[in-house]
Amino acid sequence: MTLTFSRTIPLLRNTFMILLTLFLVSACKQETPEEKAMRMAPTLTEQNVRKFVSIAGKDYDNILGQLETAYDKFKAEDDSLGFIGYRNTQWTWEYIELKRHYAAVLEKNRKFVASHSLQPVFDEYEGILNIGLDLKHALSEGNKRRERRAFESIRRGKIVMAKTLLKVSQAKTG
Repeated sequence: MTLTFSRTIPLLRNTFMILLTLFLVSACKQETPEEKAMRMAPTLTEQNVRKFVSIAGKDYDNILGQLETAYDKFKAEDDSLGFIGYRNTQWTWEYIELKRHYAAVLEKNRKFVASHSLQPVFDEYEGILNIGLDLKHALSEGNKRRERRAFESIRRGKIVMAKTLLKVSQAKTG
């Protein structure tokens, strides 16, 4: 099959549209310079700990929100294989990237984390994979107990994040 001029124009147009779409999607996820700095395993200080915990809480909510949305969608469609595929090929990789980031932050800031009682934030990230496994089994096996356990873990994790943010906010202003 040869590439003729009449076939080249649509190919170029489609390529341009794909690149434009990717550019626009990436532009929508712009972070502030402060947030970008927090993504590079920052050295935690009294000045940035509140922002760090706030971002960690948002990341926690976002990664689990994606999982919950997919779970609800695939559950409504009675498509456990669709959920498992999404979890295995897309969500887990995003989670691993986040987990690596927070593991690097913890490694770099062990003393600060211990002295400011921030370990629960990092512990919640360790448990996220188990939530995903519980939802996978809940949907594929119709296991209501695992579904309840997963959503209870999410609820408890959100409380831990909120309490930690409140604690560091009060310590800074108090």
